[in-house]
Amino acid sequence: MKLLLLFIVAMSAYSANCALTDAEVTQKFNEFKTKYGKTYADANEENFRKQLFAKNLEKIEEHNKKYEQGQVTYTMGVNQFSDLTPEEMRPYTHGVLRPKNFRATMSAELTEEFIEEKWNEFKAKYRKNYTDAEEESYRKSLFVANLQMVESHNEKYEDGLVNYKMGINQFADYSKEEMPCRHSK
Repeated sequence: MKLLLLFIVAMSAYSANCALTDAEVTQKFNEFKTKYGKTYADANEENFRKQLFAKNLEKIEEHNKKYEQGQVTYTMGVNQFSDLTPEEMRPYTHGVLRPKNFRATMSAELTEEFIEEKWNEFKAKYRKNYTDAEEESYRKSLFVANLQMVESHNEKYEDGLVNYKMGINQFADYSKEEMPCRHSK
């Protein structure tokens, strides 16, 4: 009996940390519908879409917690596809259809000012210090390559070509060989 009670308390604590309340889901779903101009044929379809939205929102929240802990290198967010099934997403994620506002190339090159601003923010946020100018130059070149990849990817997100955003984390100045291994058995 004590074991069962302990299990129930543990599960309640887990649920409280991971799950959004119905009110929060409803609020976020209503914001989503307004932002993307979503309307549905009837109450049944709206309930179905809300359930899909809630599942996707839960995945987004869980993933972003991993980002905050440095376990993944990008964040995810709600977009115009957040109420679709995986089957409905397939044409968008495999390039069969392109949104009307598709941009084939990055619309804005990264300026030296932008790079310098992001580099300084990165060093301050993650308290980065390097042994000498040569090491800092090398680390900055890795950072810039990652920043360009993130910015390019996030433009694809804005165009609806991918369903998550990426962001810079504490590993943005690492080479691939230096990256912590997260897939060991």
